[in-house]
This record gives sequence, structure tokens and C-alpha cells, in this order.
Amino acid sequence: MTMSPARCTAGVATFPNSGALATFTWPAIDDSHQLLDAEDMSATASTPTGAANLVDDDATTRWTSGAAQAPGQWLQVDLGSTQTIRRVVLDAGVDRGDYPRGYTLETSTDGSTWTPQVSGAGSGQLTTVDFSPTSARYVRVTQTGSSGSWWSVADLRVYG
Repeated sequence: MTMSPARCTAGVATFPNSGALATFTWPAIDDSHQLLDAEDMSATASTPTGAANLVDDDATTRWTSGAAQAPGQWLQVDLGSTQTIRRVVLDAGVDRGDYPRGYTLETSTDGSTWTPQVSGAGSGQLTTVDFSPTSARYVRVTQTGSSGSWWSVADLRVYG
């Protein structure tokens, strides 16, 4: 039997079209990065519909560009307060091919003045972006690549 890609939430993966159910545990990361609580976070994006799905901690929902990837598309997260951060992970979810073909990640303490942290490109479902620890309240990821695929993010996770 061929199974469709799993959808994960709260430690449970469901396989659409098969009725199968499996438990899922994120692997432990032994690098002292601490996942920030998404409860106080909010999000917006160049395509605002579904932006709240970026930080809803539910892998069955997503934000998507709704169009082919193009430079200038962006998403932004308000952490709720200034915190020291050093990693952002973009999870394309079941749309594993919708990872960013190129990106620039910037941070801000006030939402007006932005500091570039890192540029790169995704290569699969999880795009892990590491940078030097910095104080920020806002995180913005701007698409710099192009692709016929949409840009989709089921979960955006921020680590300190």
C-alpha cells in the first residue's frame, strides 16, 4: 500500500487517504537551542491570507504564497517581546516541494529598522536557518529565489 505524506500535530501523524494513524516524536536536538513558545507570536505576510497559520503550532494548517515563488514575497513574525534568538526553522509540511528557493532572514527590535542576519536557500521540507544570537522582537524572511512551486510554510519555529 502506498501512503500519502503524513500530517503531524500534537505528536500524532495521520496519513490522508489511508486511514492510518501513527505517533510522531520530534527528534531531540542536542545543541542547546530552546524552542520559543508560539502562544504570544503573531504573523503577517505578503499574501496575508492564512498568515496566522505560520505560528499556530498546527502542522495541518499552512500559509502559502498562492503563486509561483518570486523575489520579494515575505513573511514576518512578531515574537510578542524582545528575545534572544539564533535559529528559525521553516517547515513546508506536506507540501515538501514548496520550500524557499532563496531567502534572506532579517531581525528587528522595533519592526522598522531591519538587520540582515543570513541568506541562503532551502533544499527540502525543513529549512533550518542558523545565525549568531541576536536580540529581536520581529523576524522577517524574504524570498529571493524563483520557482514554479508555491512557497508554503506549515510551521515556523523560532529558537533561542
